[in-house]
Amino acid sequence: MKKTKIIIDTNVLISAFVFGGKAEKVLKSIEKNNLYQIYYSSSIKEEYLEKFLEGRVEKISLKAKVKFDLELAKQFINKFLSVSTITNLPTSLKINSCRDPEDNMILELAVFEEVDYIVTGDRDLLVLNPFKYSNKEFDIDCKIEIVDIKEFVGLLEG
Repeated sequence: MKKTKIIIDTNVLISAFVFGGKAEKVLKSIEKNNLYQIYYSSSIKEEYLEKFLEGRVEKISLKAKVKFDLELAKQFINKFLSVSTITNLPTSLKINSCRDPEDNMILELAVFEEVDYIVTGDRDLLVLNPFKYSNKEFDIDCKIEIVDIKEFVGLLEG
């Protein structure tokens, strides 16, 4: 059976770690069953680590009055990475479709792996749904659904 290919945006990981709820439910569901394959690139991994280990998640936790534990943050992100697949993107694959240029790295990975879903809370990505992309050089012709966590939970349960 073909696995559903997905990318989990950093904001979803942060939400799962700090608040639990639907985001945490999605991550646990993905970990438990073998129907999904999560992808990340080296640049996305850098963003994950930067946000988790260099203060962003701690600031969000403090603002939400949730205790922050750096060791738990390390364990959380390392566990996530261990159940995900890293992709080495060709440097010549460049996409400039997002109004936030920092989010283009997610689109580049998504089209290269021809993922089924990007799960995000980022409006700059959500407005692109569905994202269609063709590139003959890389033999890519895809349509990617960009969904928020609530919509993805519905897909998991549906």
